[in-house]
Amino acid sequence: MHVRRRGLRMFGANVPRLFSLLAVVALVGGPPRWVTAAESVERAHVRVTVNDAAGNEVAVLSSAVGWNESAVMTLKVGSREHKVSFALKRDDAESFKMGVRYARDGKTVVNASEVDGKLTEPRRIDSADGSASVVFVVENQAGERKKLEVTGSDDPLSGM
Repeated sequence: MHVRRRGLRMFGANVPRLFSLLAVVALVGGPPRWVTAAESVERAHVRVTVNDAAGNEVAVLSSAVGWNESAVMTLKVGSREHKVSFALKRDDAESFKMGVRYARDGKTVVNASEVDGKLTEPRRIDSADGSASVVFVVENQAGERKKLEVTGSDDPLSGM
């Protein structure tokens, strides 16, 4: 009895064509999307200052947020909880639009559906009753993330 092995022979003369087709598909497809997307993400650095009626700083919050994304920042100061939520939208190279909501101890104090602003310039939003204000400073944070360089002998992998 003769057992026939099936390996590349099952494709016959089409083996070189198959490999050529696979090579073309791999080259045309390029690198995976997640590789290129991680390197070219534009983000905004948002600094939020919450002021009371007298203009005193009550809370300062800061975060990096992607453009056209929303974020929620929460800070507890003493017995009070401050929660600022916003959605950023890039308008052009120097301006942005955002929706803002500020809540103190779960109660909404500032609620603005659309606010215009310019990059790096403080944008102040007052509450309707004058009991608080929220000041935003938005800066563009473009480019790749910098790699942390570790030097010195404290690194256990430094000799490898």
